[in-house]
Amino acid sequence: MDGNAERSARGTSDDSSCELNYPSLRKKRERLGQGPGALFYSMTQAGIAAVTSLEGPSIAQNREFGGVVYEDANGVFSYSNPQPGAVCSGGGSCEVNFDANNPEGTTYLATYHTHPNTSGAQEFSAQDINSDIDNNVFGFLGTPPKGRVLMFNPGLLVQFNTFGGGASPICVLQGPLLGGTSCK
Repeated sequence: MDGNAERSARGTSDDSSCELNYPSLRKKRERLGQGPGALFYSMTQAGIAAVTSLEGPSIAQNREFGGVVYEDANGVFSYSNPQPGAVCSGGGSCEVNFDANNPEGTTYLATYHTHPNTSGAQEFSAQDINSDIDNNVFGFLGTPPKGRVLMFNPGLLVQFNTFGGGASPICVLQGPLLGGTSCK
């Protein structure tokens, strides 16, 4: 078991804050400006940070975690505390259901969530995409293998569907392409 998975297996709680139970690690992370509420210069940076920070707990606990990415009045971006989904088992739904839990005075721009290492985990589900379309927000997805991050851009969907071409609304921000298109 790698260090992240081991810490995740031993150190996460089932409460909605999904914080590590190790106070020294939590303090270090806060000092370094990581975790929910940390500040980023772009929505993409905040989305990548959110999903990559949860990959270990998602795989170790076999559940999705998710939240929202938001922008504050100063044009700085961050992400909310993750919400845990149900444990994935036997092909049943284990998707995380979360409200737009961005802080007051901020703008909800995107969802973020992880997929544990289950069948179909490497792509957005139809429910993921439909939810982002309904809310007219971007989506960030963290998937196995380690560090793979996908982004859904709802603005590209109409062009892609109407004209049958153009840029794909789903692209890979980091990690192996696995047949996907790079965002770069």
